[in-house]
Amino acid sequence: AKPFLDLDATFARYPGGRVEVTVELANRGPREVVSSTAEVTCGERSWHVDLGALDVDEVRVESRRLPRHEPCEAYRIQLERATW
Repeated sequence: AKPFLDLDATFARYPGGRVEVTVELANRGPREVVSSTAEVTCGERSWHVDLGALDVDEVRVESRRLPRHEPCEAYRIQLERATW
């Protein structure tokens, strides 16, 4: 069985410490997603990226500039919630 939602993210670090995250969510399921939110985590800090509604087979891409924070060795991305 394939997953209903496929979540991916890329991170870009710019001079001066600015970090941008681009989150991609694909609805591979048979039903429309009414709302969805991803969570980006760096150590003890986390931020939410609202991805909204997705039709069947729709891919949503959202980019966010993260607030200033201590550098991370690795960021973690996860689907915080989705409703159908």
